[in-house]
Amino acid sequence: MIRNISIAVSCLLLGACAIGNKHEYSGPAPDVTMPSSNSVAVGVHDQRSYVVSGSKTETFVGLSRGGFGNTFDVTTASGKPLADDFRTTIAQVFKHNGASVKEIEIKPTESGSEARQALVKLGQARSLLLTLTEWKSDTYMVTLLHYDIRLAVFDSAGKPLGEQALQGTDSLGSSAINPPGHAKAAIPPAYKKKLEELLTSAEIQQALR
Repeated sequence: MIRNISIAVSCLLLGACAIGNKHEYSGPAPDVTMPSSNSVAVGVHDQRSYVVSGSKTETFVGLSRGGFGNTFDVTTASGKPLADDFRTTIAQVFKHNGASVKEIEIKPTESGSEARQALVKLGQARSLLLTLTEWKSDTYMVTLLHYDIRLAVFDSAGKPLGEQALQGTDSLGSSAINPPGHAKAAIPPAYKKKLEELLTSAEIQQALR
């Protein structure tokens, strides 16, 4: 027990346990029932300021801090852009509900109107555009999740049908022994929960009918 605590303290102080961490965003999709099997187009627009500016890569998902608070980037376990993992997860939800799904890659450099137009051009009955204005975890002893995301639904002509936004900072718990390990376990269910909140909201459910 004493040896384990000693190792954990050394790890935190040196920052070794904070280096090279990856979080899983490409696991099983949330079990959500959608109101119809309309054909849908799905796109995710990463508009996080530090990604748009190029100061962080599109795979960036958070920070892990060493013993002195020094930060190390956390990236997606898939090695793909976070927007890709979000898009794939959302698409899986609709596929599991029997819908015909088309996915489109949207670059952070594209404007919101360009993203919407690209989705509508796919010719599906409904288009879903998820915009990531903020999404990152921050782990020291406690793991925090900062998020600002908005899901909008459009019809086949590009007319807005409804949207739902989530914004805030959630505490996902703490670990005195292995904070990065705790974060790795806590992030996937928190990610699924946020998507469930968006997809099951009254506004989105009604827009998809």
